[in-house]
Amino acid sequence: MSQNHYAIEFRHVWHSYDEEPVLEDISFTVRYGEMKVVLGGSGSGKSTMLRLVLGLIKPDRGEILIDGEDITGMSEERLFAVRRKMGIVFQLGALFDSLSIRDNVGFRLIEEGWPEEKIDEEVRRQLAFTEFEEDIDAMPSELSGGMRRVVAIARAMVGDPRILLFDEPTAGLDPPSARNLCELAAKYRDIREGASIFVTHRMDDVRFLSSVLYLRDKDGRIIARHREESDDFALVNTRFIILRDHRIIFNGTVEQMQQSPDPYIQEFIGQAEVETEELIVEVG
Repeated sequence: MSQNHYAIEFRHVWHSYDEEPVLEDISFTVRYGEMKVVLGGSGSGKSTMLRLVLGLIKPDRGEILIDGEDITGMSEERLFAVRRKMGIVFQLGALFDSLSIRDNVGFRLIEEGWPEEKIDEEVRRQLAFTEFEEDIDAMPSELSGGMRRVVAIARAMVGDPRILLFDEPTAGLDPPSARNLCELAAKYRDIREGASIFVTHRMDDVRFLSSVLYLRDKDGRIIARHREESDDFALVNTRFIILRDHRIIFNGTVEQMQQSPDPYIQEFIGQAEVETEELIVEVG
């Protein structure tokens, strides 16, 4: 595990599309074992931030460091090696419909020429972590939307990347499926001590991710410790960023966000609550 530098660091990053500003003077860090949950309205730059982390686009100004390396001026060849440290879960899962679950999860390993038995071992290990109980030879079309996202998370975790990026992974899911996705993201944060950026607009995601800590008991089983079960519970490994007008207007804990005197933040939280309630009614 890297100890002397951050997993992700933005230093005064600016980015625009066709001279239209998208991100202005963005600075934040993500440690190993920490999750940054990114909130903001449509067009606020959340997805652009993820593309910058991956090196798919370069900032107009500023520096982006991944595991201590400045990627802003890197060649595509060097970026390829950096991207191997990362996995990404796209909004709709983005599975290959023509491939089985096994081949979807093991796709990168197949491309890299791993032996078949090693691919099977790694695929089953990652699916076991996600508690996937379906047939690994099934096709994506045979799975529910929630299960497709679970498979996408297993695929992102193949090879044990130290950084995971989640691009609105719960969008369009019913509440139980969304909670399942959040559980997996939190387990990655706590059990594997990975660094992650979790983009969402759902306050249910915010509440869950800021209220649970996963641990292993003496028998090696994963157990959950919930905020409501202990008075001394303090979750220090999850922070929240709110973007507005191309800038970070908040970076802190969920308690600080809820207590913020900023009227926009309170309005944003309230509107997100309404949208979540409407989704629950619609699904129900």
